[in-house]
Amino acid sequence: MPLITWSLVEQTDAHMTRNKLGFPRQPHFYPSEASLQWVDFSGEKRTAGTCARAVYFRYTGSFPSRTTSPYTQWIFALGKAVEEILVEQYKQMGIWVTNNVEFYWPEYNIKGEMDVIIHEPGTNRLIPCEIKSFYAYQATRDLMGNSKVSAAPKTSQMLQTLIYLYRFQDQFPYAKMIYYARDSANRTEFDISLLSEGENKTRPVVNGVPDTRFYVENILARYREIEQYCQMQIVPPGDYELQWSEEKIRRRNELGEVAKGKFEKWEKASKKGKDTEIIGDWQCNWCSYKDVCYGQR
Repeated sequence: MPLITWSLVEQTDAHMTRNKLGFPRQPHFYPSEASLQWVDFSGEKRTAGTCARAVYFRYTGSFPSRTTSPYTQWIFALGKAVEEILVEQYKQMGIWVTNNVEFYWPEYNIKGEMDVIIHEPGTNRLIPCEIKSFYAYQATRDLMGNSKVSAAPKTSQMLQTLIYLYRFQDQFPYAKMIYYARDSANRTEFDISLLSEGENKTRPVVNGVPDTRFYVENILARYREIEQYCQMQIVPPGDYELQWSEEKIRRRNELGEVAKGKFEKWEKASKKGKDTEIIGDWQCNWCSYKDVCYGQR
């Protein structure tokens, strides 16, 4: 039997995470970097979307981003595969108009790309569709809903869709967010629209129900705020925490935002006086600037 001396899996992973040749480009903000902050019913400040500090680092080129892991690259590739499958289905259904539609919004220096545009069956209305993939219990619970949790799109992803709708509100009556699970083939969708409540007061509406946490204009104000930090070359505060305090962990656990098994491991370790189980914001743990960020805080 020949001795196998190399791994195709490892070489594929290395290929996917290789440094790719690139050229300096004019910096823009992206819809995927949309974010905002609000105060929830308990008085806690909440953030949804990309951390302002991560946007600053990427926009200014202050630090090279950390090489992404094979895991991250594969998740991205699988998400693109789901998108490609659905685009092909929409073409066969006769509702496809176009896909990967690039646009530029000079007022906010935002450059983006919409996944797919279809025409609504039976009408001539154009509808943008944002396609997302997901997996695991908590994402399934939040997106699909159950007896205790109402189904809802992921807020950070909805912000991106709201940018498209607000920018092209004279062209699109609403947008669809389409979710497909990579592990179970569960699938769901949400209709996202806008509701004007006066000047500079535009509410998001999800499946006909207004989202009263914020206005779309709050998202655009965050872009302005981050732009000012970039112009002044001042690193903005980080929006997330790698490790929560005990008080925050217990509060979030009561709200069902910490996995049961994870909380039990943390509590067991805490009773023994150990700090081996860390619970915090996943945004910090997966951030490309994690290594430099915590030297800045």
